[in-house]
Amino acid sequence: MRYAFFDGDNIGSTINSLLNNGRIEEATYLSECIKKAISQIEQYVNSIHGIELIIAGGDDILISYENRENEALLLKNISSIFIKKTGLSISCGVGNDVSEALVNLTNAKQKDKGNIYITKE
Repeated sequence: MRYAFFDGDNIGSTINSLLNNGRIEEATYLSECIKKAISQIEQYVNSIHGIELIIAGGDDILISYENRENEALLLKNISSIFIKKTGLSISCGVGNDVSEALVNLTNAKQKDKGNIYITKE
């Protein structure tokens, strides 16, 4: 089994900055864009046989899957949906269990935002 954990980059700090600068409407708009992105990602993931959506909320997504044949395309498509809907990047960590996926997510965020960091077998 493979697990992929996605987390939006700098979402909290971006919303805090907008709110602290009195740009409430822009913060509200960004929040709505994030909700729409997560919803669209949910629909996309649920349309693919063999993928389980475990978490989809806020700016987090956790999926599991066994077939690695189109793994890179799957992960890139999820990232692309988030970027198109929000204008912000999303990082991803992939591992053979949830803990490994979380460690790889941390590694992805520490390098460059928007990376996909995958454990090779």
